[in-house]
Amino acid sequence: MFDWEDFLVLARELSISSLSEESKLRTSISRTYYSMFHRAQDFCKMKGVPTPPIPSPSGIGNDNSPHMRIISGMRKYNDSTKNYKEVIFAGRLLDTLRIKRVHADYTDAPFGDAKTDATNAISTAEQIIKTLDNF
Repeated sequence: MFDWEDFLVLARELSISSLSEESKLRTSISRTYYSMFHRAQDFCKMKGVPTPPIPSPSGIGNDNSPHMRIISGMRKYNDSTKNYKEVIFAGRLLDTLRIKRVHADYTDAPFGDAKTDATNAISTAEQIIKTLDNF
């Protein structure tokens, strides 16, 4: 079975590369997000965090994207028998990574300080790991 955290290992390697090519740093941000998305998805399955479809604001259809379902499920999690606020916090962090990933993957405008963004994405991923491991 593939270990999704290998993407985080790759992201670390890309972010500390002596070459500061923007493509490597964008890939680092993207792989960081995907490593944490799969970590969160596995967490939700193991812990029984509900990830139902999200109704659209218009009331027609819903967002069946696995990404938004996982993030929304974590951000709305409420279980009075557990420290549910930690799951909400991890969901917010995951959404932050998702936004950075979308920017890295789809925006062709200059990225700004991609090195800092890649380093911050990895730090955010480490926070998610710590939070989910302590739940």
